[in-house]
Amino acid sequence: TDNSCPPEHPCPTASAATSTAALTRLAGNRITCIRIGQSYERVTAICHNTSGVEINCAMVESGAAVTWDRFNRQRPICRS
Repeated sequence: TDNSCPPEHPCPTASAATSTAALTRLAGNRITCIRIGQSYERVTAICHNTSGVEINCAMVESGAAVTWDRFNRQRPICRS
């Protein structure tokens, strides 16, 4: 949320505010998520909104988020 991005991390082209707005719009009132793993003591998951849109994939396709190859191998996003 502070627009910081360490040099060793992949960084999205969108600003933090733009990414937050995209996530808020995509999530709407309700989402369903499938846990796929854990990273840095946080749950990793693939989430869909009530329209069936894979939120993770939509965020990447819009430039609001990026994939990190070593974690995307656990279960690639953008798979229906």
